[in-house]
Amino acid sequence: MNETRKAFRLIVVKYRRQAELFADAPKYHVIVSNRVASTADTLICYRQRGETSENGIKELKIGFGMERMPCGQFAANAAFFSASASSSTTCSCCSSTPL
Repeated sequence: MNETRKAFRLIVVKYRRQAELFADAPKYHVIVSNRVASTADTLICYRQRGETSENGIKELKIGFGMERMPCGQFAANAAFFSASASSSTTCSCCSSTPL
């Protein structure tokens, strides 16, 4: 961070740990951002960044049988993953457009 020429800011969030052995020590979480939005908006964006990807992974696992790969061969598993991911994309595109 010392050699960057771009402006950035550090957002430090302090919160207490729950059910911790040493309950007196707070926990700190640091976010480095170059967004021009307010601190609250940056925190909201940072905390929501993984929701879409996690839901996509959950849908692949549950809806398309991706809990386990079918065999121990890399090429076969790659083909299975590609077919499942493309069918998931096709289904999501078809479900979002009205007929």
